[in-house]
Amino acid sequence: MLFKDALIQEIISIAQKADVFFIKNDITISNLFLMINKPEYAENEILKYLNTNKASASVIFKLANVQYILAKHTESRQNYMKALMLNPNEINPEITNNRTLAEIVKKYSAEMTPAWGWIYSQLPMIELNANELYYKSKRGLYAYYLLWMSEKSSVEKNFKQMVNYRKLLKEKEPELYDAYFELLKKRKRDF
Repeated sequence: MLFKDALIQEIISIAQKADVFFIKNDITISNLFLMINKPEYAENEILKYLNTNKASASVIFKLANVQYILAKHTESRQNYMKALMLNPNEINPEITNNRTLAEIVKKYSAEMTPAWGWIYSQLPMIELNANELYYKSKRGLYAYYLLWMSEKSSVEKNFKQMVNYRKLLKEKEPELYDAYFELLKKRKRDF
């Protein structure tokens, strides 16, 4: 075991000197740190990479997984959401450390996970801005958008708009609407 760890550490050292993040295909320096049980170093390498390179869903997903290992659940959930919104096709539920989220991905698809993940309290509700409205062309993110706008309208006490978004959600995603309606009823009971 010591030889293996020493060998991995040597590969890490070479990769760091060469300023390389990806070793081969999808294997990164952060994967090597995880192999020798150093998740805090893995997180640092991913953050360093993201600070100097364009974010990809797969790298943000790696970050979320490492943060989940480190019990940084708030950051982890936010980064799972970012990865899913950036490109749900790059998300592999088999390598998701959050097993509950993995089950949601398997049951509803990665594309629908932002909405269902929020319903099941596994993902945060994050704000979408006007520049992100192109999501309407994608089923899952449009469903998420309808949930988000319904919640936002409710907070703003714009009940007409809230009802319109809920009607659209019921029309486009009846199963999701039913789950959302159950969540609303539970909130009302708990209040």
